[in-house]
Formats: sequence, structure tokens, C-alpha cells
Amino acid sequence: MSLLLVGVALAAAPLRADPYRHGDRIRIEGSVIDETGEPLPGIEVVLEAFRVGFSLRHFEETIHDRQDWIATTDDAGRFALPWRWDRYFNRLELSARMPEAAGREEPMTTIDLDRALTGESAVTLELVVADLQTAENARAWVRASEDQREVWRQAGPPERIGADDVGGVRETSWWYFQTGRVYRFRNGELAETGTFTPVPPATSQQN
Repeated sequence: MSLLLVGVALAAAPLRADPYRHGDRIRIEGSVIDETGEPLPGIEVVLEAFRVGFSLRHFEETIHDRQDWIATTDDAGRFALPWRWDRYFNRLELSARMPEAAGREEPMTTIDLDRALTGESAVTLELVVADLQTAENARAWVRASEDQREVWRQAGPPERIGADDVGGVRETSWWYFQTGRVYRFRNGELAETGTFTPVPPATSQQN
């Protein structure tokens, strides 16, 4: 029985041939785009390295010693992450996420780097955010003023954004249909807050 358990543990965390020598320099670069190909600037690209094992006591996969390396996309959505190969880690992932201050913890998209890193010193990858609303939220956060980001932290991302230029003043409205609130900004500063009867999600999406 003990031999069977050992076999299961080995199957859960298979050995692999390292594509690099320990300490080799690798440059991971590329871009973050939405599904239409438009770039996403100001996005955090996170290389996560961790060690995966298997607990025979709890009969489940375990994760140890997670470490992050972070880069931020430029105006064209490009990023570059230098890294040194470390044989200790047996799982590598690359993800795109909104800045931590935005309050969104889960990544917008993730790539399994174990398959992408095959021995080259420079690797070019494309991270695609498939959900267009998520991509628009990311752009809104990057463009937002401090007043707008404070509203975001309290109320979450707006369900709809309206904007217009009136007499040299940029007027922006952030709509939250489900809670019945609208925040109006002038040149990025909060000017007023309005309330209305909350609108169910299906109705607000049709309008």
C-alpha cells in the first residue's frame, strides 16, 4: 500500500528535464492585449514561481515558497521581465492583473510558463484578456484620477462610463445601476453624487 501511495505522489508531481542550467538568465517579454488586439497599458505582469508537492497525509497537492516578479506594461502594452532559472521551482505561471490598488485579486489571464520556456534566452509571449469588459475596466483604472480611484475602491468598477467635453471641462459620469448611484466628475475631481432607483442587471445591459 505504501508503494502505491509513493507512486501516486510521484504521478502528481512528475520529474522534468530542466531546459536551462541553474542560474541561466532568461528575458521574458511580450505584450498584454484584449481580444481585439488593442494594447493594455499600465497592467501588472506577474511571474509566479512556486514549488508543488504532494501531501500523503492529506492526499492533496501542496504549494510552497511562492515568489513573484512584477513588471508593468508601457503605453503600447509591452513588458519585459528578466529572470534567472532556479531549479528549486517546479511550477511557473505568467499572469496579467490590474494594479493591486484596484482591489481585484484574481488575474485577468494566465499562461503556463512550463510549456513556454524551452531553452531560449529570450521568450516573447502574448497575454490576451478575453473578456472585453474586464479589459475596459483595466483601461478605466489606468486613466482614472485620484478621486475616481477612491470611488472605485469604495464602490468597485463602474458599470458604465459617460464622458463629454463642455466648455473646456472634461465631464465624466460613473454609473452604478445595481446600487442606483452615479458619480459625476469635472476634470477628474468629484463634483456630485446622484441617486436613482436601482436597475436590475438585465435591464441595465439592454439600455
